[in-house]
Order: sequence, then C-alpha cells, then structure tokens
Amino acid sequence: MYIQYCTSKQNGKSYTYPLLCRKYRESGKIKTEVVANLTKFPKETILAIEGALKKNKDILVSLKDIVVKKSIDYGLYLSF
Repeated sequence: MYIQYCTSKQNGKSYTYPLLCRKYRESGKIKTEVVANLTKFPKETILAIEGALKKNKDILVSLKDIVVKKSIDYGLYLSF
C-alpha cells in the first residue's frame, strides 16, 4: 500500500489530492486499486499514514489508533 498524489486542473487551477492505493496482479497485468480517498484528512494525518506505510520509526500516530467512523466507496457507481 502507498499514498498516491493525483493532480487535476479545473478552471485554470491545479488541485492535488491524496489517495491510499494498492497494486495487485490480475491475469498477469498490474492493476491499481484505490482503497481510500484521503482528501478530507488533515495533512498531519496523511503524513503519519505515509510514514507508517514506509515503516518510519518517528511516526506521529500508530495505524492502530486511527478509527474510520464513516467511509464512502471511491469510484463506485450504482444505478437503481
């Protein structure tokens, strides 16, 4: 797992947003799955998650201490 920073341009402005992703193989091809959109998290939390994923010893928060209270599937579209 890793944090990927994506950039998009809208109305002449550039926006950067972090996504928690993982890579896996399917039928011999490498695919990327977006696990979570981290846009609404504070910068310190994103840096702490990134440090924990890189196994830094001086992280601010342990991953075990992070509790997700509400989540929305990123990229999921259902039509009823």
